[in-house]
Amino acid sequence: MGLCYGLGPMAKLKSSWSDAIWRALVSVRLTISLLICLTAISVAGTLIAQQGTTQVPLDKLYTPGQLKFLMALGLTDIFHSGFFIFLMLMLALNLLSCSFERLPQVWRQAFRVPPPPVNDPTLKEWTVEHARKQKFLVERPGFSGFDSVREAKMAAMLFFQKHFKHYVVLRDREGEFQLMVEKGKYSRVGVYITHLSLLMVMFGGVTGALFGFEGSISIEEGGRVSWMQHLKGTNDGMPLIRENGAPVFGFLNLGFEIECENFTLETWDGERPKLFKSVLNFYENDVLVHKAEVAVNHPTAYKGITFYQASYSEVGTGGVALKVFRMGKPGREPSQQKANAKASAPSLLKGAPFPQVESVELVDEVKLGELYRVDGNAAFKVLQVEPNLMDLGPAAKLQYFANRSVKKPTEFWIFKNLPGFDFAHRRDSGLNFVLEGVQPKYATGLSVAKDPGVWIVWIGCSIMVLALFLALYTCHSRYWITFTKEQGFVVVGWSNKLFLFEPRFEKFYSSFRKELRS
Repeated sequence: MGLCYGLGPMAKLKSSWSDAIWRALVSVRLTISLLICLTAISVAGTLIAQQGTTQVPLDKLYTPGQLKFLMALGLTDIFHSGFFIFLMLMLALNLLSCSFERLPQVWRQAFRVPPPPVNDPTLKEWTVEHARKQKFLVERPGFSGFDSVREAKMAAMLFFQKHFKHYVVLRDREGEFQLMVEKGKYSRVGVYITHLSLLMVMFGGVTGALFGFEGSISIEEGGRVSWMQHLKGTNDGMPLIRENGAPVFGFLNLGFEIECENFTLETWDGERPKLFKSVLNFYENDVLVHKAEVAVNHPTAYKGITFYQASYSEVGTGGVALKVFRMGKPGREPSQQKANAKASAPSLLKGAPFPQVESVELVDEVKLGELYRVDGNAAFKVLQVEPNLMDLGPAAKLQYFANRSVKKPTEFWIFKNLPGFDFAHRRDSGLNFVLEGVQPKYATGLSVAKDPGVWIVWIGCSIMVLALFLALYTCHSRYWITFTKEQGFVVVGWSNKLFLFEPRFEKFYSSFRKELRS
C-alpha cells in the first residue's frame, strides 16, 4: 500500500509533464517561433558568404578571427549546419503533432453518416441569417403540385438517382420523409495531405543536407581530371586525392575520369557571353562510358552525381586561324579563288615584289602540334603561339614540309600585324601563310552536386499542388430534401466552405424545382 501510495504522485507528475510537452508540441506559438528562426537563419545565409558559393575564398573576405568565429557557429555553411537541421526536424514534429491532434475529430466529421440538421425537419424556426451562421442554406419550394407523401417521395428519389450515385434515407415514416446526399467528404483530408507533402519536402531537404554534397571541377579543353574540389556536405565515401603519398584536404577522388572534349563560347559583341557549353566524356578504366553536352540549365548526371555548366576561364592560347596562299607559277594565269576565300593577296613589306597568287584558303581552328596536309603533298604544323611576340602582336611559329620527301622541315614565324612578313622572307615557297587570329584556350568550370533528397522534394511538391487544389477548391457538402404534410418540400444544404458551396446549391435547387414541375 505504501509503495502504491508513493507511486501515485510520481505517476501524476509524469502525466503532467507528458501533457505539458504535448501541449507545447501542438502549440501555434511553437510553429511561429520555428518559422521565425528559420527565416532569420535563411536571411543570415544570404548576408554571410557561404562556403563554395563565392569566387573569392572566405579567408580573403574575413579576418582569421571572424572566419574562426563564423565556422565555429556553422554560419559559413548554414543550410548544412546542425542547428538548421534541428529546426527543420522540430518543425516536422510540430506539424505531425498538430495533425494527430485534430485528425480524429475531422475523421468523424467526414466519414460518419450525419443526423438531420435539427430535430425539426422543416427548420421552421430558423431565419436565413441564423442558417448561414451555421453554414446552412434553406429553400422552401412547398408542395410543388404533390398531394401525397408517396408521390413526393418517389419524385425526390428519382431526382437523387438521376443526379447522384448514392443517397441515404434518414427518415421514412407516416406523413414525412427525409433524404440526404453527401459530396466531397475527402476534401476534409486535403489539409492533411498538404501536411504530408510539407513533411516530405522537409525530409528531402534534411536528407540532402545529411547525405548530399557540392563541389566544383575545372577542366582545360582537351584535358582530363579524376577529382573534384569538395565545397560542402558529405564526402559520400570518396577518398581524398593524394599527392606524393600525402592526402590533399578539400579534394576528393571521383573514381572515374572526365574529359572536356570541346568547349564552345558564343558572344553578343565579342565580349559579353551569349552561350557557353562543353562536350564531356566520362571514362572508366580508360573506356568511354558516357558522353554528354552540358550547357547552362542543361546538366548531365552520371552515377547519381549531377554536373552543371557553371563558368569558364581563359587559361592560355589555343589554336590559330591561318590563310594559306598558293603561289602561281610564272607565265601561268592564276585560277579562280575558292568560294570560302574572300581575301586578296596581302600587303607586302616595303621593297618586296607583288607575287602571283593562285588561290587563298582559310584554315580555321588549327591546333598546336597537329600536322595539316595541303594538296596531299605539302604540310605544316603550328609549333608555338605567342599573344605578343617582341611587342609586334600575336605570332605563330610554323614548321613547313614542302613535300612528303622532306626530312628536315623549315621553321619560321608569322605575325598577325605583319601580313606580308612570310611573303618577303620566303619568296620562292609554294605556300605562304598569314596569321588571321589567335584563339584562346579555355577551361570549363563545372558545378558538381549530389542530392539524394531531391526526388523526395519533387514528389512532395507535386503532392502539395494536388493537396492545395483539394483543400482550396473542393468542399465537403450535404444536401437534404425533406417533405411533410404541413410544410411540403424543404431543401437544405450545408458545407464547410459556404462561399464555394452556394453557387452549387443554387444550381441543385434550380434543377430540383425544374424537374418537380415537369
